[in-house]
Amino acid sequence: MTYKKPIFLSNLVLTIGFITCFISSAVSQDVFVDIGSAEGAPGSKNNKVEISLANPDNKVKGVQVQICDEENFLSATGCETIGRASGFDCSAYENKKTGCANIVLFSMDPLIVEGEGPVAAVSFDVSDNATLGECVSLTANFGPDPEIGRSAGAIADENNQPLEVEADPGEFCFKTPCVISRILGDDNNSSNLLREFKKEVLLKSKAGEKLVGFYYQHSSEVLEIAVKHPEIKTHIKKVLIGMLPAVKQITDKGNITINTCKMKEISRLCDMLSEKAGTQLKQDIQKLQNDLNKEEIFSKLGIKTN
Repeated sequence: MTYKKPIFLSNLVLTIGFITCFISSAVSQDVFVDIGSAEGAPGSKNNKVEISLANPDNKVKGVQVQICDEENFLSATGCETIGRASGFDCSAYENKKTGCANIVLFSMDPLIVEGEGPVAAVSFDVSDNATLGECVSLTANFGPDPEIGRSAGAIADENNQPLEVEADPGEFCFKTPCVISRILGDDNNSSNLLREFKKEVLLKSKAGEKLVGFYYQHSSEVLEIAVKHPEIKTHIKKVLIGMLPAVKQITDKGNITINTCKMKEISRLCDMLSEKAGTQLKQDIQKLQNDLNKEEIFSKLGIKTN
């Protein structure tokens, strides 16, 4: 189940009670937390970072962890439980004082059974001020936090007793995942042709810059959708390969024509992505479809339709 900020009052009460009831006791067997690594362009949204838990000898009733990035370029917007924690609720909110994300996994009934692997995926938006090409560490904080007056995090066993935690940091890099290369695989010639199209055609007009901006902002989410849904990945590949002759034509000769069949394939792809998209991506796809239906964007790019 997923909750987005701000936290509901009932969740906040549960969280405070959850932390208070097991902070003061003696620690027992170790558990291990691993913060995953991810990437996303400056200004991008809904970039997922996984939290993995290894609890080989203890069932776990609740988890609270504070995730901090060095320069505070990331803002937590939500989270979802996965794997062994699928029956849990998950809350994520950004602490304005610390600039860190507070993540809470809690449940009134089921437990996280012994094992290891991902238990949550946290969504982060990236600030426009992040520097493209740089990376920052994602640190898991379970120690005292003077800003909030208590421990920043803890993990409880099935009896609400605290477990000693060891944590490994993750990393977030500010770059655009290359959706095209991931979709087309080792077809370097096609990937290079599409990059040339972006550079020589799209980036030379306001309409083209708008399309490139859409790609940069949502590439992480589009790639995640493609990985989870093979039928969408197949359709993206079909559209890209189908566009290659026309892309080569406009790159070489400066003119291009897209027929009705290609337009329908692009529209169908937009519909498929929209069905799986988050709120912002869904809204931006709708705007893109409106622009495509008007065909004004094609004329601004020097593209003819028939």
